[in-house]
Amino acid sequence: MTKAKKMKIKFTRSLEVEYGSTYMCIEEQEKRPDIQAYLQGLHHISDPKLNEGVERYLTALGLKDHGVLTVQGDQVRESGYLPACSEGKYAIWYVQDPILDAPRIIYYDRMATASEDRNWRKGQELRVGAIERAQSENSEFVKATLTSNRLFVVKHYNKEQERIDMIRQLTVEGGESRAVRYYLGTLKGGADRRDHTLRSSRPAEEDVESLWVEKLLPQIAKSLSGQWRGKEQRIALPLDDAKKLGAEALKHFSLNCSIPRSQIGEVWELEYVGIMPMNELEAKKWFEHLLSIEAEKDYLQQGDIDALASLRNEVALEPYRAALNAPKATGLARGAKDNKISYWHLMAPRDLMPDGDVHVIDRPVSLVEGEQHSMSTIVEKLGLRDVRWVAYCDRYVVRPWQQSYIGGLLQAIKAERSIVITQKSDMMKHPSGKTFLEQHKGQTQLEIIDVTDVFEKSRGIHDRCLVVCDAQGNLKLWTGTNGLTTFDFQGDGGGWKDFGPKTPLRLSDSVTLSPVELRTQDKLITYLKKHFHVK
Repeated sequence: MTKAKKMKIKFTRSLEVEYGSTYMCIEEQEKRPDIQAYLQGLHHISDPKLNEGVERYLTALGLKDHGVLTVQGDQVRESGYLPACSEGKYAIWYVQDPILDAPRIIYYDRMATASEDRNWRKGQELRVGAIERAQSENSEFVKATLTSNRLFVVKHYNKEQERIDMIRQLTVEGGESRAVRYYLGTLKGGADRRDHTLRSSRPAEEDVESLWVEKLLPQIAKSLSGQWRGKEQRIALPLDDAKKLGAEALKHFSLNCSIPRSQIGEVWELEYVGIMPMNELEAKKWFEHLLSIEAEKDYLQQGDIDALASLRNEVALEPYRAALNAPKATGLARGAKDNKISYWHLMAPRDLMPDGDVHVIDRPVSLVEGEQHSMSTIVEKLGLRDVRWVAYCDRYVVRPWQQSYIGGLLQAIKAERSIVITQKSDMMKHPSGKTFLEQHKGQTQLEIIDVTDVFEKSRGIHDRCLVVCDAQGNLKLWTGTNGLTTFDFQGDGGGWKDFGPKTPLRLSDSVTLSPVELRTQDKLITYLKKHFHVK
């Protein structure tokens, strides 16, 4: 499973800007860090008379009453924003906000006038949805509200004005969500003919629930033919629509892409946006499709498919996990018949067994995640006694603990000769220069063979294989969905140096060992017969 990364969605909309003048009454939220610091007790005034004057000023502002913070004063202490009312004639720039479905004033500038200009009533009536002054090179961002959203605006045509971009952005990380809004572009005109270049460093905060959860996220999902799932924080899709998003999105259940909608000047930019199957049926199709992709890479037997079925542990598949069982190789091949490579990689191993899939010749041994066993008890479950030689084949006997686990297994089997087939060049070594497996006490006549000596490909086979030869010369083969290295060490005392066949181990993942016909691993068996001179 992949660790969740920061989800980021950026919604850019190109908007036409209108410019005009109006008379309005506004309440601005002015940033006052000096007052905030004083109210927080961070700024102490030593002069008693000066301090008394500050207290009178705060009382006049309504922030204190007889030396005690008012509700408004408490709000200013927390936010640092001080409400300040003003009225007069203003130059305003406004856009049609597609979310508000109403005009939004994005910038305003006070116009110098000796007295109230009564001509403003001759303007066009405008029902304003919201007002703010975006951060520009000339001013800081200001939160504001209108006394009345009914304005009369005298519109001024400005042929130099270009469109601006309104950007809405959502980030989700560690369960925390933040939504902001800002603008990029230059506003032309104004009372003094001064341009205002808008900046993004002081964005406006937006409500995640009412804006993104209720409106924008469902809109994105719909544009992809899917549905937004709030509980899982993912877009639910049918497999056919998910395929259109690319193999990486399909495999990692995550979107990293841009979705332009040029006809309306919109662009959606998505980073690590989670996706998931629409329902249980789509989950099964998705699951089998991912398995067929793996089949395209290499030949797969039933044991390989069983091992790869751990894909169902992906977080995106969690709601449907109980219904996702490993399919039969033949069934998976039929589903992948349009992909000739996948089909061949699934059917070719079966050609060695014309009478059917892998034939189980004895009862499998299942070791369940969380159970506690020792290597000796596992050997007992397998019924191994009087073993002449043993071979364990697993690409991943390379780390010190992996080598120690297999060393304990071989000790428990007590064979006269032992072979471990793995990626020999990757095996970590003891300071003595030998591998940890070679250093493990109790080993006699141990050989370590590289997979390339047995198989044509360096990767060898997907299955973990255990082959034993009993005192009568009979061979028996087990294949495993996972290797006998998926344990948590439960011993006490001296640690690894005291590890042995009776050391308690707790399984960190389930393992099934199935006895199968020798011909299912023909290349391995041929090599071992030649190596041990078995007729």
